Amino acid sequence: MKYNSTRRKWQLFFLLLFVLIILHLIVGRSGIAHDFCPQAAVCFGCLNLGQGLGNWMFPGAIIFGLIVFVVTMFIGRQFCGLICPFGTIQDLIFSLNKKAKKRTYKGIISPKVHRVLKYLKYVVLLGIGFAAWQGISYIYMQACPVMAISHPQNLTILGAISLFIIVVVGFIVERFWCLYLCPFAALLNISQLIGRILHIPRRKINWCKASCIDCMLCNDYCPMRIDVPKSDKVNDVECIYCQRCSLCCPVQIKEKRNRNKEK
Repeated sequence: MKYNSTRRKWQLFFLLLFVLIILHLIVGRSGIAHDFCPQAAVCFGCLNLGQGLGNWMFPGAIIFGLIVFVVTMFIGRQFCGLICPFGTIQDLIFSLNKKAKKRTYKGIISPKVHRVLKYLKYVVLLGIGFAAWQGISYIYMQACPVMAISHPQNLTILGAISLFIIVVVGFIVERFWCLYLCPFAALLNISQLIGRILHIPRRKINWCKASCIDCMLCNDYCPMRIDVPKSDKVNDVECIYCQRCSLCCPVQIKEKRNRNKEK
């Protein structure tokens, strides 16, 4: 499997930063995880809307989440592919799976089931928003993987299940959490859809359909199971800009070699 080395370095940098923050939380030198988590915009932003905007519980995290939401309209889900620690953790764990080197390996999820399951994260997002609105966010907090990692002394059964899905299921199915359960991924997809409605130009990975040789390597290696050759640009909101479709493409590899020879 080919990876963008520059992207991987940035992933590891943000993962290290995340680990340092988590260590501060574990030893009690900081508050709680939602002081830093951008998803607090959902978990507690809806709570404030329901009660009026008089008292924001985690203003810094909520503002950070809103910034990511707006920026995603212009650059897509690069937060998921570059910054999110759970995305990086899943990438690293799946890379340990020997079957991952097989271009057609997609885990145990069939294409038909995938097309249904990918909407599950929107149901999770809706549930979290409703719980926050009703002032019962603590229900989701029990399952939140950020809370499970940063406050292990309060680990619940639901939190353990979330970590199991990310680590164990993520070893079998690439980015299972991102594809089917992550509410923040659903929120960022909604951000892109709003951007389309507002005709905001979003950065996309270019794809030369005219020179495509139908080898389908791009589809086989895409971690988000996108039908890449469908258009000249990858317009799917699930794209995390990992660029693996470009790195594995024999046409683009040949063109790059020719350009290097000309230099």
